Amino acid sequence: PEVLNEKNYTPKADIYSIAMLMYYITVGKPPFFDRKHDQNLLLEIINGLRPTMPEGLPENFQHVMKLCWDQNPDRRPTAKDLYYYFLSEYEAEFQNPTVKNVTIPNYGSVEIHESESTLYDVKFPKEQIDVTKEVEPASDYNDFFQQFRQKDKMPRLAMKGHLRMAEEFHGYAAFDKESELKPYSYTPKPLGDEDLEVGISHCAICGYDQLCPKRVFTYNDMWKDAEGVPTKYQTQGGYADKIRAHSRFVFHIPEEISSAEACPLLCAGLSTFAPLKRHKVGPGIKVGVSGIGGLGHMAIQWAAKMGAEVTAISHSEKYDEAIKLGATHFLNISDPVDVKKFIHSQDIILSTSCNPQADWSKYMNLIKNHGTLILIGLPEVPLQIPVFAFMRFVKVEGSLTGGLQDIKDMLAFAVKHNVRPWIQKIPMKDINEGIKIVRNGKAKYRVVLEN
Repeated sequence: PEVLNEKNYTPKADIYSIAMLMYYITVGKPPFFDRKHDQNLLLEIINGLRPTMPEGLPENFQHVMKLCWDQNPDRRPTAKDLYYYFLSEYEAEFQNPTVKNVTIPNYGSVEIHESESTLYDVKFPKEQIDVTKEVEPASDYNDFFQQFRQKDKMPRLAMKGHLRMAEEFHGYAAFDKESELKPYSYTPKPLGDEDLEVGISHCAICGYDQLCPKRVFTYNDMWKDAEGVPTKYQTQGGYADKIRAHSRFVFHIPEEISSAEACPLLCAGLSTFAPLKRHKVGPGIKVGVSGIGGLGHMAIQWAAKMGAEVTAISHSEKYDEAIKLGATHFLNISDPVDVKKFIHSQDIILSTSCNPQADWSKYMNLIKNHGTLILIGLPEVPLQIPVFAFMRFVKVEGSLTGGLQDIKDMLAFAVKHNVRPWIQKIPMKDINEGIKIVRNGKAKYRVVLEN
């Protein structure tokens, strides 16, 4: 770990910090906890340094790391950087050193020279180190250092976010628009100072993100730096084992809501909750929900629990399910007699389906004067809406998920009123089966992938 803040310096902390630097120079790569000779070398260096920790080492160590960082502010220093700045910067200070040989299995003998100055020199056969290789620490070595810190009661050191470890994440991706998803590994963006890394236990098969001017979509977008300039790192979505995100957009999930239930809430749940909240739906309001699927089954529950009179609108006979979800009425939009009963009856219709053959004149006729049609589902063809409906002051608007406060309000509402998505859990490895269920319209009502 790089120590760049003077407040974090303690003699014990600097022992293992400088030991890590020695290790990089000696071996040319970070230690891996499962490689015994790496661990032995690190312990050998640490044990050799502990009794003779000189004064002034923190300042010199900080100077070395600052030189590396100033020259390469966008990446972790390489072994070559460390070797150059550590040895060449202070080469003149090494006089009459005491030589200590350390034998490393598979690497040979390495000499550690202790001098009367405030630094140490390391001599090694040149063929033992690849000085051109970027140093990318593996996560395993953190376990070793955590034990080491705890044993010696040392503080955890602060690290600059963009210098943190670069790991490999494992997920699934489609390599062309017709193919099935296949296993895919990728390097995530570096952790920023305010980022969090989350292990993915469940991921819903669902849609889109919010409308910030400089938004970064969860999938198939490019991460941006602090100035809003796109970086080389692409967002890969949640079909994986981990994800990294800014801490402002990471939320505590109440204990009452399982992880499998939470992921559909954060997509279908939020997409339907936010417009109902925005329109202040409550007692005395009549809400029609078109489509009883992944979005619609959430919309019916929200509106019913908000106190509205809910009419479930569908092409198929889903009366029993609609009533169970909380609907007061069921309207078969394909039945002209049924449609006639509900003419000009709804304050709001929330359209969650995306049927390209939909007759929008029917839906507009269901809405009261001054009412609103809210489009959440995304049809693949342009809408054909009769202009006469607008003459009754009927409005048409769209909605795309919700904001930060909407998420917090939704989760609290879900806990208070026991609103939950209906889900089918499928192992992440069977992701293509889950995609097939969704495409065929067989999901009841949200497919959740489970790691």
